[in-house]
Amino acid sequence: MSSQAQFSFPDFPFQELDTIQIMTGDMNSPNLDDDVTLESHMQFNYIPPDVPDIPLQPALIIGPPVRTPIQNNHNFKVEINSADVNRKKYLYSSQLNKIYVDINCNFAVQFSWEGIIAKPLYVRATVVFSDEDQAEKRVERCIQHRHESITDDSIRMNVLRSSREVGTQGVFYHGDPSRADSWYSVLVEMNNTGQSTIHAYKFVCKNSCSSGINRRAIAIIFTLEDAFGNVYGREMTGARVCSCPRRDLLKDEESEGVFKSGKKRVPANQINKSKTKKIKIEVVPNGQAAFDTNLITLPQLQVVGANVMTAGLEMMVRMMEQGIAARSDDSQYVANCSACVTSLKAAIQQYKHADSQ
Repeated sequence: MSSQAQFSFPDFPFQELDTIQIMTGDMNSPNLDDDVTLESHMQFNYIPPDVPDIPLQPALIIGPPVRTPIQNNHNFKVEINSADVNRKKYLYSSQLNKIYVDINCNFAVQFSWEGIIAKPLYVRATVVFSDEDQAEKRVERCIQHRHESITDDSIRMNVLRSSREVGTQGVFYHGDPSRADSWYSVLVEMNNTGQSTIHAYKFVCKNSCSSGINRRAIAIIFTLEDAFGNVYGREMTGARVCSCPRRDLLKDEESEGVFKSGKKRVPANQINKSKTKKIKIEVVPNGQAAFDTNLITLPQLQVVGANVMTAGLEMMVRMMEQGIAARSDDSQYVANCSACVTSLKAAIQQYKHADSQ
């Protein structure tokens, strides 16, 4: 549609005029030379230009994310409650401020804030390494899990996802693999109604993935911001993606000196040794232990890596040497083991020599 103003004039009365009327000028038509008459007969209709409705896109953030929590009158809060979760698919330790969840398991996070009139508002979730010496490194998905049908690298390389389907309106993924200072994050548009809002996320990579997180501690930074990148609140919570959330939670709480009841662990030097339980160890005399004396011929097997091969052969040598010491009175057994040990040691030296070249 044109952006120019359009004007329309009313239909003036028209009738056939004879020659005398034309000559005398008596045509009963409005006097358009009069400004007042012209203005009273003219209709002014302004049609504004079409303006496309383009949704706002949240701001792109470059550089390592800020980790310091923000305490202000907006009172931004992040809460994770796993008490009512069926079958304990994910757990949250309030003592450690850390969530324990399995891969591809949705976990709900509740957000609340006060006194912000800006619209729209977004919560940005960014996964980072917890240790300060790893702060300059961004968290990326491992090689194994990144192979999927999604072609958008900002989604494919991110270890964290919204539980909503990819492409859902109001969910944005940021991060550029070609820029080392571009961190991967998930932004979710929130309803600024003054009520708390719940959104579910999921991890698509584990802490144990060797080519990704690689057993390093991670955390999630939740930032409340508007479309221009203005930050109103920030909170940070630890995370561990594992197959046994309950086991790892109890282990971490114990190592930190906190049991599930919240009581501090008693230091080792204060333990009452008189109450410690003694375990009786029985030693089986030589000759009573069961030994397999059969000679086994290994088939042709393939092993990846010479170091793996030599480690396996060295284990066999140690076990047979222990057998020789335990059954020194069995000459046939000792002879068989000694011959095998000699041949295995020769093979080990051969593989080590080949690996060094």
